[in-house]
Amino acid sequence: MVISLFMLWLLTACQKSGLEDNRRSYIFIGHCYDWAHTDKVDPRIEKIDFSAFDGIWLGGDICRETTANKATLDYLHELFDLKNPQTKWAIGNHDFRNGHFDYIIERTERDLFYTHTEDDICYIVMNSFTEHAAFVDSCDEKQKQVELFSLVLDTISQSAHLVILMHNLLWANVDPLLTDEANASINAPGSWMDMLCDDHSKFQDIYYEPIKKVQERGVQVTIISGDGGQYDKAYQSELPNGIRFFISGINNSFDHSNTDLLQRFNTDPDSILIFKQDRTNRTLKGEFVQLNDYLQNQ
Repeated sequence: MVISLFMLWLLTACQKSGLEDNRRSYIFIGHCYDWAHTDKVDPRIEKIDFSAFDGIWLGGDICRETTANKATLDYLHELFDLKNPQTKWAIGNHDFRNGHFDYIIERTERDLFYTHTEDDICYIVMNSFTEHAAFVDSCDEKQKQVELFSLVLDTISQSAHLVILMHNLLWANVDPLLTDEANASINAPGSWMDMLCDDHSKFQDIYYEPIKKVQERGVQVTIISGDGGQYDKAYQSELPNGIRFFISGINNSFDHSNTDLLQRFNTDPDSILIFKQDRTNRTLKGEFVQLNDYLQNQ
C-alpha cells in the first residue's frame, strides 16, 4: 500500500502531544437544527458562550439545509469558528443533502473526514455516510478514509485519548451489550452501512478490532454519534473492555402542535454533552447537562 505524504503528516499528529496546561473542557452538540428555519440552529444554541470551552465538537445536522446557501456556512462560522482546529465537525445528512460539499470544505479548510491531535487527544472525524447516494459510488474516497483511520488505529500510542466523532450510529453491532438500546436511542440506525464498496465492510468488520487494541494499549477510546435527541436525550454506555459510547443530540424545537411528531418524539428536556479533561491524570469524562439549565447557569 502506498502511503501519501499527506497521510503520513496526519498520522504523526496522533504520535505527538505537548502537555502545558492541565485542564480542558469540550462541548459536543449534534442534531441541533431549528425545525422552524432551514438555515439556523436551535435558538438556544446561539445563546451558548462557546468561549468557555477549549473545543467544539459538532455531531452533524447542524441546520436543516446546511448547504442550500453559502451564507449559512458564514453564519455557522461566526457561531462555531469553523476554521479553528479545535472545532470538529462530523457531517450529518442535513449538512450535505443539498450538495455543495465544497461549501463545507472551503469554510472549514478540512476534508469531510480527517484526523487531528491536540492536548493529548487524538481525534478521528468520520464521514459516516458511505452508503448515502451522495457517496455510495465514491469508492476511492471511501478507501482513503479507511486507509487513513486504519493507519491511526494501528500506530496511536502516546496520546491519552482517542475520540471518534461521527453522525450515524455505525457501532451498534460491535457488541450485543450495545445493540438494542443504542438502536432505540438513535434517530436512524446506521450499523448496516458498509465502509467500502465491498460487502462485509461494516464498522465492526473494519474498525472494531483495531479500536479494541488501541484501548488495550492504554489509550482511552471514546466514540460519539451525533444523531440523537428524538428518542433518547442522553445515551451512554461503557463496555467491560473500557471503551465508552455516547449518543447526543437535541430536538425540542419541533412544532409541538404537530400531534404526529408529539406522539413520536421524546419531549424530555434536551441535553448537551460536556467533557472535562484533566491532562495531569490523563482523564476525559463526559457528562450530559440539560441545555436549559446550562443556559441559566453559564
